[in-house]
Formats: sequence, C-alpha cells, structure tokens
Amino acid sequence: MYNQELLMCRPDFFRIAYQINPYMHTSSQPDPEKLAPEYAAIVGAHEALGRKLHFIEPDPAWPDMVYTANTALIRGKKAVLANLPKERAGEVELAGAWLRAHGFETFTCPVLFSGQGDALPTGTGALIKGRGWRSHPDSDKFVADTLGYEIIPVQSVSGQWYDIDLSIGIIKPGVIAVCLATLDDESQLLLAARRDLRIIPVSLEEAQKAALNLVSDGTTVIITSGVPDMAEALRAEGMIVIERSIEQLWKGGGSIRCTTLALDTL
Repeated sequence: MYNQELLMCRPDFFRIAYQINPYMHTSSQPDPEKLAPEYAAIVGAHEALGRKLHFIEPDPAWPDMVYTANTALIRGKKAVLANLPKERAGEVELAGAWLRAHGFETFTCPVLFSGQGDALPTGTGALIKGRGWRSHPDSDKFVADTLGYEIIPVQSVSGQWYDIDLSIGIIKPGVIAVCLATLDDESQLLLAARRDLRIIPVSLEEAQKAALNLVSDGTTVIITSGVPDMAEALRAEGMIVIERSIEQLWKGGGSIRCTTLALDTL
C-alpha cells in the first residue's frame, strides 16, 4: 500500500492574497463557514481509511499552505524540496524543516519545481514529470539523480493545467487516468507508447472540475464530487470511489491531491 501516510495543513489562514494561476481571483474569497466542513470531510475520508495523517502548523504569512503537495517530492527517506514562485517560497522552508525533524534527508531543487504537483510516481519505477509552467525542464534531471526515478517528461497545452496533477491521476501501479486533450501531441505519443502504462481516458469537461487531482492507494480513490463519468470508470476498474466537495479549495486552484504530501510514495 502507498499514500497511507500524508502531510497536511489545516486551512486556518487560507485566502486568495494574489493570483498565480488561472483559478485564483482576489475578488472571490473562500467562505470560512463552508471551507471548514469541506476540509474536515476530506480529512475524515483519509482517517476512515486508517491513513496516518500529520499536520504542519499553518502560518498566516503563507495563505496557500493547505496545498502541501507542492512543497516536495518524497521517495523513501529522501525529499526533493520544491522551488516555488516567490509568493509561496516560505511554504517550502517550513515543509523542509518539518521533514528534517521527522527523519527525511532534504535536497533543494535549484530550478523551478512544483513538487508533488508536477511529479506522479507510476508504480513502475517511472515518474511522470510535468514541465513548462511550474517546473523547469532542468528539474527533471535533478529529481532523477536524487530519487532514482526514470523520468517521463510531459507538457500540458496551457497554464490552465499549470501542474500536471490536473491532467493526470495515478489510479494504481501502471494504471493512469488522463485527459489527453490537456497534453501536447508529443506527450500524448510518449504516454501511448509506454508498455508499462494503461490509460483511462477522462473528458475535458470533467478534467476542468479537477477530477484528476486525486489520491489513490490502488484500492480506494478520493476524488472531487461532480465528475460522474470518471467515478463510474474508476468503479469499473474495481476501485472504491469516495467523492468530496472542493468548492472552496478550488478557489485557489487546488483539489484533493493538492491538500496532501505523500510521505510513502510508490
């Protein structure tokens, strides 16, 4: 099993203080009275599955800390720390300190890198690695050299899909859900040519609702509500599907996976 130990951060200070992705608008703030139960429902889903949750202390200076996925990528006891836009830089420092205090060896990526948001371990020894929007292509080599993954480099077609976990979700080892329309031609061909990967197609309409920003342990998958076709496809794969609302979290451009940093990746 994997994705059983997760680092999260409660959204005590979550707000839209700037606009660094197409979904963020300072004129549209999360409603605290709706956000609290929405987040609690996601936490509760993990807890009901027996997952071990850790919580980093939120800091009012860094309003996006709820999206812990972007702070690092972990394999074993090694963590490659992200290199985020200046608006989120302090999150990485706080996450790095937490990880070191809990026995992880940290390595800071010297170029732009969006952490787990742009890095999807496939369970086959390979890592689907986003580039072009929030991760510099040179981060591919740094991640590969540090963590030992084979890199499958992919590029989305626009900044609407600024992190690759908005375009692709790992369902179980060797099985991925993909909205092909969000990827450039070269990336589509690269994924189609992989004999170690099987693709479950997802519509553009449901990808636009953050359907692919999910957390799966290979048996149970937590996804956003309101994406019935994908939910049905996952159940056809034999998966247990848990659906949770992300209405308030999505105002910052984040969904289910964004709220967790996996400490036990594939």
